[in-house]
Amino acid sequence: METKIVKINENGFEYEFAVPPFPLEYEKWNKKQAQEYFDWFVEQVPIRAEYILNKALAYWGYDPKTVTDPETKILLVWRWFLKFARVEETSAEEREANRPLVERFGKSWEVLYKLTPVTEFFIRDIGMLFGQLLYDELGTLEWGIGGKPKSYVFYNHPILKGFIFTNFNPPAKDEVDPIHLVDVQAVGLLDNSVTEQDLVKIYNFWRVAHL
Repeated sequence: METKIVKINENGFEYEFAVPPFPLEYEKWNKKQAQEYFDWFVEQVPIRAEYILNKALAYWGYDPKTVTDPETKILLVWRWFLKFARVEETSAEEREANRPLVERFGKSWEVLYKLTPVTEFFIRDIGMLFGQLLYDELGTLEWGIGGKPKSYVFYNHPILKGFIFTNFNPPAKDEVDPIHLVDVQAVGLLDNSVTEQDLVKIYNFWRVAHL
């Protein structure tokens, strides 16, 4: 499947984005669409992981060939992300659509800011890198598609399977969408709670899960 590449150039900063083949409406996809996106995604993982890693390391003055530790890669890419990530105000339409939730659950549900589309593209690429690093380091994982029910948070998402947390008795199996993990950390940008160590901590949590 051909991949559309979109380039941005803002204030001298250039970045190329790989646009998904169709809107990411996971809950609406049939089995064929989920498989098509999965095939595209898995093909893109090593490409996008290498691209954003090289982009970030070059920004900080590192030769990619000299940085081999996964933790260091994650730390430097996340630090780069925090420098270029942006938030923007939600529109009047978005706030109006969210008003029933605010009326029902209180002002804490009010959404005044959101991550910009460019920032969301960064998150997808970092998620691919995050997944690639875990896949390579643990050597026991496989990519798969999140199954039913439709209420499952990762339904039709590309996910990493094969995690086993041996510190539980009996050992606990798990699977995860790495882009979701990155997105959860990035939400800290909305209230300025995000730190440079956030993604490394999450990476280390999942890396201890092994067969």
